[in-house]
Amino acid sequence: MSLIDGLRQKCVFDAIPTCCVHLRAYLKYALIRQCDTHWRLLIAD
Repeated sequence: MSLIDGLRQKCVFDAIPTCCVHLRAYLKYALIRQCDTHWRLLIAD
């Protein structure tokens, strides 16, 4: 395996957890927003 292939593979492996963290943060934010809207609707009733 050449150095460039090794680096490319390392970059891919490094990028995966970062993507997961961003996705998790986004999903959590989306969930909070959804709950917030839901509660507002309940309170509005």
